[in-house]
Amino acid sequence: MFVSQDIYLRKMFNNFGMTNLKHMSTPCTSHYKLSDEQSPKTIEEKHYIDNIPYTSIVGFVMYIIICTCPNIAYVVSIVSRFMSNPSRSH
Repeated sequence: MFVSQDIYLRKMFNNFGMTNLKHMSTPCTSHYKLSDEQSPKTIEEKHYIDNIPYTSIVGFVMYIIICTCPNIAYVVSIVSRFMSNPSRSH
């Protein structure tokens, strides 16, 4: 048996304008660290982030974890920590 959410993922990527993503074999590389230090500090950065549906994207990815892709749960738990104040890095 094989379960795929290819169509769901393609629709999600199109809805959020994320069509030029790179494929990675590991969801999170060890050298990439996220922290509160990366949160927006200027008004311009905050306005930029306000136009990104960060919480919706994290929600869609959480659905994928539950249904077919538990191997990305760790990475999604990391990015979900910054839902209240995300930055470009997040």
